[in-house]
Amino acid sequence: MLKKIGMIGMGMMLLPMTVLACPVIQVCFTPKSPCTEYIVRAILHARHSIEMQAYSFTSREIAEALVQVASRGVKVRIVLDKTQFAPDNMQSFVPLFLDSAIHVFCDSKPNIAHNKVLIIDQRLVETGSFNYTYAAERYNAENVLLIEDMALAEQYEANWQSRVALSTEITAENFDDRAALCHANISYKKHKKHWH
Repeated sequence: MLKKIGMIGMGMMLLPMTVLACPVIQVCFTPKSPCTEYIVRAILHARHSIEMQAYSFTSREIAEALVQVASRGVKVRIVLDKTQFAPDNMQSFVPLFLDSAIHVFCDSKPNIAHNKVLIIDQRLVETGSFNYTYAAERYNAENVLLIEDMALAEQYEANWQSRVALSTEITAENFDDRAALCHANISYKKHKKHWH
């Protein structure tokens, strides 16, 4: 449950400031803790739905967990940054996701789509600085928050929906045109070192 305690000014927009009332929170920090394992465990416990937002995504363990839950009927929908659709991105899991009946969207409207979020069964939110990558697990100093709170999940779901509304769905039928559809006529290898 969220309790409103005031308003915070964010540029031109006022957002309600809230505090969480009795959420279940777990934290994880890399490189010393197995945050990928915590994320995979949360994914594998999904029963109905997973909505995801990702900037960089090279973790095979997380990709395979998403495919596994999709194969047992969990509705999985993923919004990815345009770099995941660049023609020279050989690490992209988009083909695997499309083969697994996972809905994939390209969020190309902002400069970068930098969210790292999982919303599981409309009650559990995973977020933090942790990109879904091998480097985030092994080499970087990152954080992961797992928060079980339906009201918070509802806010994240609303933001996820707002990004999907501005995104392009990538399907098996339009996959070959993904770079143009996502405005991803960029070199993933050349520019990834400049992006977070």
